Amino acid sequence: MLMRAGDFKGGAVPKISIGFVDVREVAQAHLEALKREEVVNKRYILVEKAHFMNDISDILSKKYKGGPEGFNPCDKLAPLCLLRIIGCCNPEVKFMISTWG
Repeated sequence: MLMRAGDFKGGAVPKISIGFVDVREVAQAHLEALKREEVVNKRYILVEKAHFMNDISDILSKKYKGGPEGFNPCDKLAPLCLLRIIGCCNPEVKFMISTWG
């Protein structure tokens, strides 16, 4: 994707949000589902909190930028007009635009 600056010269992140959940809560939900008859053949989405990708990039930059790991997350927001142009040819980017924050 556009998250790593090394993959995209001048790297940029889109203004979209991603849901996060603690893996322990997912495990607990699986155990609860085994006990409940009413959840048979149903699907559930677990999300504890959603973060915009640029906020995630800021958090990673503060923690890792310039560190010995060599991880340098990009800290620029991708312009929506550029993504709209790319979205004409790329269905993944087109979908990303529909979730723009």
